[in-house]
Amino acid sequence: MGPTAKRKRDDSLLTSIDTAIYSRPNRSFRSTDEDLVFQLLECEDASKDKHDDDTSLIRLHGVTQEGASIIVLVRGFKQYLYFPVTPAFTEADYAAFEEGIHANTKSPVAFDHFEIVKRDPLEYFRDKPQDYQRYVKIYVKKPTDIVQIGNILSKSDELPKLLNMYTSGKLYSSQVYETGLSFDMRFMADLGIVGCGWLRLDQGKYQELKTAGPPYERVSGVFECQYEAIVGLSPNSTEANDEKTRNWSKLPDLRCLIVSCVLLDGKPAKKSVSLPNSPKKPKTSKIVAAPRTKAVVPTEDNPDPFITHISMILTTSPLAPSSDDQIILLTHGGANDSNASKVIKNLEVFSFVDEKAMLHAFRSIFLSYDPDVVSGYDITSEAIPSILYRALDLGLSKDFINLARCSHVSLKTKRRQIYSGAWLKKERKMNATSNREHTELGCIGRLVLDLRTVIEREERLRTYTINESSAVIGGRTLEYLSDPVLYGLWNGDSTDDRARLGDYCLHECSAALNIMRKHASLITYIELSRVTGLNFEDVVSRGQMRRFWGQLFRFCGARGVIVPAQSRGGGQMTQSALNYMPEVGYDTENPVVVLDFKSLYPSILIARNLCFSTEVRPGDDFEGSSWTGFGGCKFVGSDVKEGIVPQILKHFLSERSKVKTLMKNATDPGMRIVLDGRQKAIKVCANAVYGFFGASESRLQNMAIADATITEGANLLEAAKQEIEKRYNTTNSTKDIRVVYGDTDSVFVKCFGGKSVAEAIEMGKQMSAEVSKVWPDPISLDFEKVLFPSLLQNRKRYAGLLWTNPEKPDEIDVKGIEVNRRDAVPLIGHVIGDIFKILFPHKNNDATGSGTIPSEERQGIIEQVKDSVRTDVGRILSGELNVGSYIMTKGLWLGTNASDYNAKQTHISVIDKMRTRDSRRMFKDGERISYIFTQSTPNSKGYEKAEDPVYAINKGLLLDYQYYLEHTVHNPVQRILELFMSNKEVEALFKVTKSAKVAVSKASGVMGAFLSAGKKAASRCEVCGDQCTRGKLCAKHKDQASELAGVKKQKLLDRRQAKKDTDETCYTCQQSRREILCVNMDCEVYFNRTKVNEEVQATEDDLSNFVASEAIKLDW
Repeated sequence: MGPTAKRKRDDSLLTSIDTAIYSRPNRSFRSTDEDLVFQLLECEDASKDKHDDDTSLIRLHGVTQEGASIIVLVRGFKQYLYFPVTPAFTEADYAAFEEGIHANTKSPVAFDHFEIVKRDPLEYFRDKPQDYQRYVKIYVKKPTDIVQIGNILSKSDELPKLLNMYTSGKLYSSQVYETGLSFDMRFMADLGIVGCGWLRLDQGKYQELKTAGPPYERVSGVFECQYEAIVGLSPNSTEANDEKTRNWSKLPDLRCLIVSCVLLDGKPAKKSVSLPNSPKKPKTSKIVAAPRTKAVVPTEDNPDPFITHISMILTTSPLAPSSDDQIILLTHGGANDSNASKVIKNLEVFSFVDEKAMLHAFRSIFLSYDPDVVSGYDITSEAIPSILYRALDLGLSKDFINLARCSHVSLKTKRRQIYSGAWLKKERKMNATSNREHTELGCIGRLVLDLRTVIEREERLRTYTINESSAVIGGRTLEYLSDPVLYGLWNGDSTDDRARLGDYCLHECSAALNIMRKHASLITYIELSRVTGLNFEDVVSRGQMRRFWGQLFRFCGARGVIVPAQSRGGGQMTQSALNYMPEVGYDTENPVVVLDFKSLYPSILIARNLCFSTEVRPGDDFEGSSWTGFGGCKFVGSDVKEGIVPQILKHFLSERSKVKTLMKNATDPGMRIVLDGRQKAIKVCANAVYGFFGASESRLQNMAIADATITEGANLLEAAKQEIEKRYNTTNSTKDIRVVYGDTDSVFVKCFGGKSVAEAIEMGKQMSAEVSKVWPDPISLDFEKVLFPSLLQNRKRYAGLLWTNPEKPDEIDVKGIEVNRRDAVPLIGHVIGDIFKILFPHKNNDATGSGTIPSEERQGIIEQVKDSVRTDVGRILSGELNVGSYIMTKGLWLGTNASDYNAKQTHISVIDKMRTRDSRRMFKDGERISYIFTQSTPNSKGYEKAEDPVYAINKGLLLDYQYYLEHTVHNPVQRILELFMSNKEVEALFKVTKSAKVAVSKASGVMGAFLSAGKKAASRCEVCGDQCTRGKLCAKHKDQASELAGVKKQKLLDRRQAKKDTDETCYTCQQSRREILCVNMDCEVYFNRTKVNEEVQATEDDLSNFVASEAIKLDW
């Protein structure tokens, strides 16, 4: 690690620094008498590398147990494919076969050798498999040739010089096998190597290249071996090996580098806005993703974007805080320190003569530290590309962007979406999928983890800014400064201004590291890489299809089965999951038992032996053990032939159980986190298998299996309903239980007869055990929970007080209702949340007694709900809630232009307005857009009222509270209330007085003036409302002037105290008592502060006017 802040250095501005202190410790190797053990960071296909003549070179990048970075050059492995041949095809036919392929190539291909082998094809069950087991295995010298050769052979039955081999009985099918695996994936699968796994090279079987120079001068050691010398130590994703799991799940001391920067854009904007913008396009083609800047600067003094600060954290502890973390802050243009240096241990601040020198220092530290992991929040589209752009714009060497482990490899960025906009337009049901366009940062030999990409995929947030992620995941609020403020701090006269800007950059970097540790993001994806066998980059940036695709090849390869190459299916599933319409209502009498099928679709695939290899080809006769699915498709029983897919799933389920046992017995907290990441990774992979069959993008789409699985799920749900009601209803005249709802894999059973929660829990467990016996293993109906009281609203929409043990309830369980939907206005969460707290009171439930809430108490609950709704409606219309409660968000799922959508969209209208104000503002597919509804002309549409919240705050636009009430609150609340009260009663709760409406329309001030205090009023008495000839009180109430002044004074003191309390919260967050400049719109405190500041001002004005009008002398 680098030195601490105590290290002496010159106070003058720096031109460079000595970064050798950050380098890895030296390490010597003895290839002749010691094994080389290392963790794999990346398996790279280097077959096209111009620095090596080997056209089938594999490069392994890794780190040893002692922390040394290494590269292993692996030689001798060849890419291959399979092609079916008849017994008449012999070695004597190799030459003619090769000549036939050469005759049809568009560019030259180079064969290594041919081999006749025995394999089983994956597709279809074959009654006489021996007739289909003869294949020619074709090895090629260049991995890229495999595609052209495969295309030729797939048309070989109609091509010259190959067609005659069909007529002569040498060939019989043009189906090609095993072309769908990239060279690096093929290498890893064949050798049993897993991503981020441990490998060993035995002594004497490898050699060190001691004179290795460029491009390998950046690593501690370079080695060379034949592929046969590699031994995988971590458990292969196809094998069960407890000892390997126990011994080789550990992590070395990975060197992690967390990066953040502040980028100011010197180009003047038409109007200053507080949201990120895009700088000019870079002058290089190597980097293709344009970052968004951190600030828009309203000045023409600096025509180009420039970076003011770069912060870095160097750590070898990705799981927990460490006292060894080294924190570095780089800046330029003035000797300014960071105030944080007084409180942050191990912080160094370097100030350079100019931006060039600062960027050189960043690169020097980066290369000296030689990170194994590069991480941060939005680093692939903001921090790292911004630094690279700026370096190239300043004319720094083009080598600046060569930050990979191999010095000749440039960093390359690539924009990617898991789903394309075109696909989403076809699959309208997927429009809510988190599908923001993200950027891949190709940094060969290093693990790149953009935390924003991870959080967007795994968490449900509203905006996914670092501010929101830090608060929700990291547990820390984060200061956010507007663009003009950032620029003002940079150009400020005070040394403290630039120091504050430096602290701002440090806090963002620290927040990113905290998110990574709290979320265990690095461990999660390392374990996903180990479970799937893929490279780390593939599991971070690719979807589920690739994960199962790799697994399928590994399992097939271990069993002598080969995978066919075929084009993507494109078919559509004809069936959907069974979904009963629930018996809707608010039930305070009868507990509802919820039973859940355990891993329903994986269980069906195993129990019914559904697989490509067990499906009977349509038209074939098979009389043995089989199961018939939807549309008459038939699958042989496992006693005839066990399918590959069921074997994969059994392995997953077994391994997860074993890992959970190891996790329970683990004593090391770090190992427990690693094992927890592994069991979660296994679960993710197992649940993704079913989707592989039905997805239109799947390379082996099989609609027979997909439809058979989903219809069998529906059959099981219906059978569960029938079985439960048959077993547990003792008489025909009265029902003891009834299934009131069923959804895909869940059954809701209502228990009658005044049963207590404890009795319902016991009955649920009994049902689970008995009914599960009806089906073959591993299909199982498990007890999940009891809901009492409960509210069933519609399909996939319900709520209730959740019980898993009779002692006390767990929580209020809400599914599908707007209270927990991120696309709903937060205001709904407040209103419906208040309703649910009343509907599901913890105190009413005696789990051991009767499950019935008396009718009088139920009516009392309903009356409380009415009062709550009336109160919330009043608060909405009077502006008592802060503006954060009114901000809505929606994603740009289908594109960023109005033409991408079928109708006018609110969020599209907002970004069109933002573009008009600043033409350089760029938006990405999938980005979430925040907006609010402001007052506009009568009969305006919602998209016309919608505005950017930042713009509305700056311009003091008025919120349209009535519109919110009618269009965002009314319907969701009505859908709940109509379950236990009449529609007339519901509508009465939303009626407001004329005066209340006028109060809203008269509101003034920022965001429509949050309160009614300080409104301009007619000359009427503040006590009785009578006309006043002078002052604020009529003649009858003049004697109460002092008393009313005292009340107003106390109100002002209360508001000032509230302001003080709010400010203290902000001081704590920004870690200083400097002026509060934060405008973090993902923080509730920001809106509270805005609101309380206005309340103080309005209360002061009200008191001042009253005292002046009544000529009162107020004693403070």
